[in-house]
Amino acid sequence: MNMLHAHQALLEEKLLILENQMSLHEQGSLLWKKFKSKGFPHKKDPQWRHTNLSPLTESSFIMVPKVTMPQEHTIVMVDGSPSFFEHSEQFSVSLEESNFSVNNKSISDEDSFSLFHRAMNSKAMVIRVPNKIVVKRPIHIIWTTSEQVADGVTFPALELHLGEESECSVIESFVSNSAKSYFNNPLSLLHAHRGSKLYYYREQNEGEHASHIGYTYLDVRSDAFVSSFIFSKGAKLSRHTLFSSLHHLGSEVYLAGLALHTKEQQGDHYLALEHHSPHTKSEQFYKGIYSGSAHGVFAGKVMVKPGAMPIVSYQQNQNLLLSPDAHVDSKPELEISADDVKCSHGSTVGRMSAEELLYLQSRGLSSERAHLLLVKAFASEVIKRSVREEELQEHFFHQITEFMKKEKSCEVT
Repeated sequence: MNMLHAHQALLEEKLLILENQMSLHEQGSLLWKKFKSKGFPHKKDPQWRHTNLSPLTESSFIMVPKVTMPQEHTIVMVDGSPSFFEHSEQFSVSLEESNFSVNNKSISDEDSFSLFHRAMNSKAMVIRVPNKIVVKRPIHIIWTTSEQVADGVTFPALELHLGEESECSVIESFVSNSAKSYFNNPLSLLHAHRGSKLYYYREQNEGEHASHIGYTYLDVRSDAFVSSFIFSKGAKLSRHTLFSSLHHLGSEVYLAGLALHTKEQQGDHYLALEHHSPHTKSEQFYKGIYSGSAHGVFAGKVMVKPGAMPIVSYQQNQNLLLSPDAHVDSKPELEISADDVKCSHGSTVGRMSAEELLYLQSRGLSSERAHLLLVKAFASEVIKRSVREEELQEHFFHQITEFMKKEKSCEVT
């Protein structure tokens, strides 16, 4: 038996253990059957060709006990349990039966780990913002995992309903200081109703032995605008998948991201975007910074359906490699079935410029400081374009500083 088959066998064995712990709701039973029929992703699946799932075998898939939500509105969730709440008259927060059912058209049944979450979890944190409300301060949901969830699996779930002509910023943070292995399988469903504006930030900074496979589904209605910024730094294995289908006239999305990975980390970003309606617009702008023997993957696909014209769609992926063993697989892709479209895509992979480093050092900067300035300059464009809150910009720049402090050497060209 080769190593790939051995990993698959281990995962299947863990499923049998997990199945003995389960007590599923009716929809969950249907989804579980779909998941078992489909099985875990395989290297033969084009969307998972570059993803190494072996870190998942380090977790025992122990179910974390489910919790109920008290009366207050939650901000911080520890191991799935509510920890801190902040009441607001501008929006409501509750724990409810999720809308991640079998027949939800916003959610694809094609992905195994999405099915896995929906089979195992029937509850979601639901946030509702009424029509014509501008929420001035960002809504920050922090999902944190403690040492007590060693070998466990958790299913954070968020459902947001942003009312017509309303506006808000939402931050979802997945963080942990745990040195143990665990599996986090989150799912977020974001509804931006007619004429609304949503600014969504997602930060993944899990423990160093964690596996994080998460999903974000965007439901963007007529004349609504959604801007998302996906930041990925932690976990041994991380993969984020973002789905959006633009079915409504005048809908627009701006999808951006920044990945920082080192050592033997694997970090994947997969985007699937469909233009179904005329006068829709999309832009994808992702950057990756990789050191050590890290492996990055960017797979962004834009599909323009027949009759969806005129539309505009741009796609760009840029990557910076800081070491000789770091590598990235980048595949921006356009699939166009309409005539009146304005589309472009591109991808770059490069290394640190020796000439620029020499210039900075000739101005009195240390080698470490020069490297940091060039890395920050590379990341600056996507952060400043995508993050409108200055304090949040500073937070992401600080993450870059902390990342570079751990880098002993960088390869230059």
